[in-house]
Amino acid sequence: MLARSCPRLTAIALLCLPQLVLTQEQRPTADVPTFGSTVDLVSLAVRVSDRKNHEVPNLTASQFTVYENGVPQKVEFFSTEQEPISFGILLDVSSSMASGGKLEEAKRALTAIVNSGHPENEWLLLRFHREVETAVTFTKDRNRILAAIASARPEPEGTSMYDAVATALCMMQNAQHLRQALIVITDGADQHSHRTLQELIPIVQSAHAQLFMIGCFGKEEAAHYSVSNKKLTLVTSQEIDNPHFVFERLAQESGAEYFFATSPGNLQEAIDSIARQLRTQYNLAYYPRKDPGYRRIEVSVAPRGFKIRARRGFALPEELTSRDSRTSCDRMQLRPYPYEARVERKNGCVVYREDFRSSETGWPNREHYFLDDGAYHLTSSARRPRMSGGLTEANSPFGRGVPSGSSAPADSGGNAGRGDGILVANGPWLDDITAEVTVATKAKGGPQAVSPAAGLAFRINDTGYYAVLLNDPTTKSSNGIQFKLIKRYFAEEDTHDLLPWTVAPVTGSTYAAPRKLQVTCTGKHISIYIQGVLAGRIDDNEFEEGMVGLLLFGEGSAEFRKLQVTEHCRAHTGSAHVSP
Repeated sequence: MLARSCPRLTAIALLCLPQLVLTQEQRPTADVPTFGSTVDLVSLAVRVSDRKNHEVPNLTASQFTVYENGVPQKVEFFSTEQEPISFGILLDVSSSMASGGKLEEAKRALTAIVNSGHPENEWLLLRFHREVETAVTFTKDRNRILAAIASARPEPEGTSMYDAVATALCMMQNAQHLRQALIVITDGADQHSHRTLQELIPIVQSAHAQLFMIGCFGKEEAAHYSVSNKKLTLVTSQEIDNPHFVFERLAQESGAEYFFATSPGNLQEAIDSIARQLRTQYNLAYYPRKDPGYRRIEVSVAPRGFKIRARRGFALPEELTSRDSRTSCDRMQLRPYPYEARVERKNGCVVYREDFRSSETGWPNREHYFLDDGAYHLTSSARRPRMSGGLTEANSPFGRGVPSGSSAPADSGGNAGRGDGILVANGPWLDDITAEVTVATKAKGGPQAVSPAAGLAFRINDTGYYAVLLNDPTTKSSNGIQFKLIKRYFAEEDTHDLLPWTVAPVTGSTYAAPRKLQVTCTGKHISIYIQGVLAGRIDDNEFEEGMVGLLLFGEGSAEFRKLQVTEHCRAHTGSAHVSP
């Protein structure tokens, strides 16, 4: 990640694979023999429930069998006592958590579980949005953790859940208790992590903590996530992992459970369920094989017919970091975002230049949006199905026709508003910028066809964006280049015209193609330049920061070249950040 105060970080380092094997310090029950040596054991938290999903109490060690790669293992430790737990809390504070009171409901639910737990429980709290912030390291002081929960405030940025989970599991190596649980509350799909889900899975497999995932989603959004697809496409045309698949996978790997809380009551029910499960779980331990690598675990109970939830496998890392290095868990080196290969700094400000010659810099490369010959191409047709939904963090994970409520004048030739738009975004997340690109459009169907509209979107965030659109003067428009400035909320069907379709100032290069489009956005001031000439200016402060993207709607295609985004940062050194 790039930041003014830090050099570029060039590689991911999975520095903190939390240790699953545990030193035997617990008092065994009478069901299993006593042993005196201090040895490494694998500890398992096991939930046993009946067909009505009620916990089954009063089982004994002799009723359990643990298999490692299909081979029965001797249970060396067994306990049903309510022992203290080391809790980690990951609380999403991205801006979308403020909508519908989700953050406040999450804070109330977490307060309840802290107050109702074992007096010797210890707590760790991390807040995350685009970045991961350690709020409180492990403490048994309830007032301290409650104060940190109460002080959580939403941040106007995205979600880096994978990075947050990896950081929390790393820090949980310092946990004092044998039993460990990590509770994650979020309303977003991961969009901004430096690591992938595939890179996170081994960390979860090597950790001791159970990972309870709680998604705060609306009913419609939860229904979208419930599809079988492992990947979903954002309104920005970037692909993300389906949260339903992610939550289920992480919970299963750690022997825990995931929840989709579609109402405040559901959120409290999820927290209550977690607390109940942790009170009623059986705790077992056995000697593992000494060779490294992943091994499958299966737990059975006699008599059969009960439902068993336990960790389904674990991996013993070949090397574990020393305890001294664990204090740096929240300062791990991370792989750069793909677009950072195109980022440099000039006088302390970010400059992002994209020549569209490499598919390795993060721009999606698919049927309707692709790189070719040093240009980025957007193509659309009437046969292309209209998309529905909004950006994941604001409404749903699917792209919406962009912009559906924006209509061109009758003589402009534009067909903005037919719902067949394409928005593609990539690059740094900035506030005050100058963005410029050259754009050429081509209508589908010959010289008399209706022209598409294309342009720059900027300050794209989890709520919406601004965009400047150009209309091609070579088709049905006789008045010259026309442009308009719109404001779009993902949660709304219609867009808002800040500047309606307007004829651009005529210059000697007005009709040259491709045309250079430039936007300067500082604070609430937005200025539009076409072919280097000021064409329009307006003040609007709805969106304060975000990405830059490319936009097309109508039948036809658009070709974009030489995108450059320059940050204005002299007046607020230290506040800029870079995020996809």
